[in-house]
Amino acid sequence: MRLFEKNGRFSKTAFWFSLFMALAFAFSLAVSARVALLPDDLFAEVAASITGLLAGLTSMAAMIYSWGKKLDRKS
Repeated sequence: MRLFEKNGRFSKTAFWFSLFMALAFAFSLAVSARVALLPDDLFAEVAASITGLLAGLTSMAAMIYSWGKKLDRKS
């Protein structure tokens, strides 16, 4: 799959980065759909926590990307 390739070869960096970004995107879509379809005051109060969780997923993806770049250089 081209999404996981770098210079025509499988790349661990591209794989992990794509996986975590897809998870963050799916989670944000699920939260947005939940707010749009079933508005709730309690859910609105914890929106800041949900935003923090999304920020955490994105920062994890950035860490995994840089970790994977080091692995790609070694192999």
